Amino acid sequence: MSLLLSIEIFIRFNLYSFIKKILELTNKTILSLKSNDDDEIKEKKILENSKNLIICSTKVFLIIFLIILVFYFCFFLDNNFLEYLFSIIGIFESLIILLLYLKVRKVFSAKL
Repeated sequence: MSLLLSIEIFIRFNLYSFIKKILELTNKTILSLKSNDDDEIKEKKILENSKNLIICSTKVFLIIFLIILVFYFCFFLDNNFLEYLFSIIGIFESLIILLLYLKVRKVFSAKL
Protein backbone atom coordinates (compact mmCIF):
# COMPACT_ATOMS: atom_id res chain seq x y z
CA MET A 1 0.00 0.00 0.00
CA SER A 2 2.76 2.44 0.87
CA LEU A 3 4.46 1.73 -2.44
CA LEU A 4 1.30 2.46 -4.43
CA LEU A 5 0.60 5.60 -2.44
CA SER A 6 4.15 6.87 -2.93
CA ILE A 7 4.00 6.20 -6.66
CA GLU A 8 0.71 8.10 -6.87
CA ILE A 9 2.24 11.00 -4.94
CA PHE A 10 5.24 10.91 -7.30
CA ILE A 11 2.98 10.97 -10.36
CA ARG A 12 0.27 13.36 -9.15
CA PHE A 13 2.64 15.99 -7.81
CA ASN A 14 4.92 15.83 -10.89
CA LEU A 15 8.11 15.25 -8.93
CA TYR A 16 10.05 14.42 -12.09
CA SER A 17 9.14 17.73 -13.74
CA PHE A 18 10.21 19.70 -10.65
CA ILE A 19 13.58 17.95 -10.61
CA LYS A 20 13.98 18.62 -14.33
CA LYS A 21 13.13 22.29 -13.76
CA ILE A 22 15.70 22.52 -10.96
CA LEU A 23 18.40 21.22 -13.30
CA GLU A 24 17.36 23.70 -16.01
CA LEU A 25 17.41 26.61 -13.57
CA THR A 26 20.82 25.58 -12.29
CA ASN A 27 22.17 25.48 -15.83
CA LYS A 28 20.64 28.89 -16.59
CA THR A 29 22.27 30.34 -13.48
CA ILE A 30 25.66 28.93 -14.44
CA LEU A 31 25.28 30.31 -17.96
CA SER A 32 24.32 33.70 -16.53
CA LEU A 33 27.49 33.73 -14.49
CA LYS A 34 29.60 32.91 -17.55
CA SER A 35 27.90 35.42 -19.83
CA ASN A 36 29.47 38.72 -20.86
CA ASP A 37 26.40 40.74 -19.87
CA ASP A 38 26.46 43.78 -17.66
CA ASP A 39 26.69 43.06 -13.93
CA GLU A 40 23.24 44.49 -13.24
CA ILE A 41 21.66 42.22 -15.83
CA LYS A 42 23.54 39.26 -14.39
CA GLU A 43 22.27 40.13 -10.92
CA LYS A 44 18.67 40.27 -12.09
CA LYS A 45 18.94 36.97 -13.96
CA ILE A 46 20.63 35.22 -11.07
CA LEU A 47 18.14 36.62 -8.55
CA GLU A 48 15.16 35.49 -10.62
CA ASN A 49 16.67 32.04 -11.19
CA SER A 50 17.49 31.74 -7.50
CA LYS A 51 13.93 32.56 -6.47
CA ASN A 52 12.53 29.97 -8.85
CA LEU A 53 15.14 27.47 -7.71
CA ILE A 54 14.19 27.92 -4.06
CA ILE A 55 10.49 27.50 -4.87
CA CYS A 56 11.06 24.32 -6.89
CA SER A 57 13.46 22.90 -4.31
CA THR A 58 10.94 23.51 -1.54
CA LYS A 59 8.25 21.70 -3.54
CA VAL A 60 10.56 18.74 -4.14
CA PHE A 61 11.48 18.66 -0.46
CA LEU A 62 7.81 18.66 0.58
CA ILE A 63 6.90 15.90 -1.88
CA ILE A 64 9.79 13.72 -0.70
CA PHE A 65 8.84 14.47 2.91
CA LEU A 66 5.29 13.33 2.16
CA ILE A 67 6.57 10.06 0.66
CA ILE A 68 8.80 9.47 3.69
CA LEU A 69 5.83 10.22 5.93
CA VAL A 70 3.81 7.50 4.17
CA PHE A 71 6.58 4.96 4.78
CA TYR A 72 6.97 6.13 8.38
CA PHE A 73 3.25 5.65 8.96
CA CYS A 74 3.46 2.09 7.60
CA PHE A 75 6.47 1.44 9.83
CA PHE A 76 4.45 2.77 12.76
CA LEU A 77 1.72 0.22 12.01
CA ASP A 78 4.12 -2.70 11.52
CA ASN A 79 7.59 -2.65 13.09
CA ASN A 80 8.89 -5.32 10.70
CA PHE A 81 7.89 -3.31 7.64
CA LEU A 82 11.37 -1.91 6.89
CA GLU A 83 13.03 -5.30 7.35
CA TYR A 84 10.57 -6.80 4.90
CA LEU A 85 10.83 -3.89 2.47
CA PHE A 86 14.63 -4.11 2.25
CA SER A 87 14.78 -7.90 2.06
CA ILE A 88 15.29 -9.61 -1.30
CA ILE A 89 11.73 -10.92 -1.32
CA GLY A 90 10.35 -7.50 -0.37
CA ILE A 91 12.30 -5.77 -3.16
CA PHE A 92 11.11 -8.27 -5.79
CA GLU A 93 7.51 -8.09 -4.58
CA SER A 94 7.65 -4.31 -4.60
CA LEU A 95 8.99 -4.25 -8.16
CA ILE A 96 6.33 -6.69 -9.36
CA ILE A 97 3.55 -4.75 -7.63
CA LEU A 98 4.93 -1.50 -9.02
CA LEU A 99 5.04 -2.79 -12.60
CA LEU A 100 1.57 -4.33 -12.37
CA TYR A 101 0.14 -1.16 -10.85
CA LEU A 102 1.64 1.04 -13.57
CA LYS A 103 0.24 -1.28 -16.28
CA VAL A 104 -3.24 -1.28 -14.71
CA ARG A 105 -3.10 2.47 -14.20
CA LYS A 106 -2.12 2.97 -17.83
CA VAL A 107 -5.02 0.78 -19.06
CA PHE A 108 -7.58 2.56 -16.87
CA SER A 109 -6.31 6.05 -17.73
CA ALA A 110 -6.47 5.19 -21.46
CA LYS A 111 -10.13 4.22 -21.10
CA LEU A 112 -11.01 7.48 -19.37
